[in-house]
Amino acid sequence: MRESTKSLVYVLLGLFVISCSSSSDSDETNNNPPSLPTAINKDAQPDLSFFIDNQPKVQSTTIADTSNYYYARNSVLGFSSFYTFGSVYSGFLQAANQQDATFTEGEWQWSYMYSYGNETAEILLTSREVADRWEWVLYLTYDDGQGNSYENYKVMEGTVSEDGLQGTWTFNSLNPETNQEVKAFDNSWMVTSDDEKVFSVKAYAEDGSVDFSADYIQNSSDYDLTYMFSDSNDWQVLWNTDSNIGSVDDGTEIRCWDENFVNAPCS
Repeated sequence: MRESTKSLVYVLLGLFVISCSSSSDSDETNNNPPSLPTAINKDAQPDLSFFIDNQPKVQSTTIADTSNYYYARNSVLGFSSFYTFGSVYSGFLQAANQQDATFTEGEWQWSYMYSYGNETAEILLTSREVADRWEWVLYLTYDDGQGNSYENYKVMEGTVSEDGLQGTWTFNSLNPETNQEVKAFDNSWMVTSDDEKVFSVKAYAEDGSVDFSADYIQNSSDYDLTYMFSDSNDWQVLWNTDSNIGSVDDGTEIRCWDENFVNAPCS
């Protein structure tokens, strides 16, 4: 395969909107299929509204007075798009939602296919119940009609609780040399309440090592966002939405701000 997996995913998602076919009739079973999950749980995603909503004016003649807050703000919002990586994969699950499920050999299956010109693709989504959770796997078989093809490429897999408030996903890309899937991202989350949640995401390099990760913890009005990089210092941003006080640690210096977003000594 010569095309990158990311390019292929974008092409496929566009084509799924144009043409998705229905799957076969369901086998007889006394159970109902589970609700299809989402690739990224919206309830668990980091709440960055504190930095979006607060843009304090300069407090004196020098911009340095609020530079610590803006240093944290720019770093947090600069990486905010990273949390939407799952939107690329979401199209596969959305397409499955248009299909009828079958129950085969202890698991639910959604299958659908499309063709466009010489290209053909078949998607198989499977789900198996384990305790109070569901294990999900999505496979892609593809042929571009020009000699490039692969079979049962495991696009994504994970385990999601019945209520969707806890789970893990692994998202794969395809190694163009071996036509084997390799881990691209993984994501885990747990939502305890509206103001108590944890969210973690990792991005992997081609050799399988962690290239970048982000860990988010919300506990009432206290927030903790930590970035870890393979080639530079880790970052940690802490803030409180009741007091407005916070800090940013870039691995070389800790910088703090007070309730007015003005630079303050770190206690």
